[in-house]
Amino acid sequence: MRLGRIFELDESWKKKPPAEIKQLRTTFLRPHVLAFFAWLEQHRPAFQDQRGLVRSALEYAHNHCDALQRFFDDGRLVLTNNGAERAIKHVASAAQGHPA
Repeated sequence: MRLGRIFELDESWKKKPPAEIKQLRTTFLRPHVLAFFAWLEQHRPAFQDQRGLVRSALEYAHNHCDALQRFFDDGRLVLTNNGAERAIKHVASAAQGHPA
């Protein structure tokens, strides 16, 4: 729920100038993000020894905490890497001889 709210809020600001997005993120998103990472630290022992995709995702978030918060530094940065992944998918397919 908290992560969905982060993406929902950020999406609503996408047409604003980067400086304003940066300020809005600091004011409205940072509390949600900090609460998520606090929750992660508190509950990490409960899932640390488990197997599965949820554990892998939570460990990834724990291990990349600083990088996952860089979007606060610049209003031009996006929250996901979906666009980059779509862009390189065509390059990877072409390199393997498959049509995109």
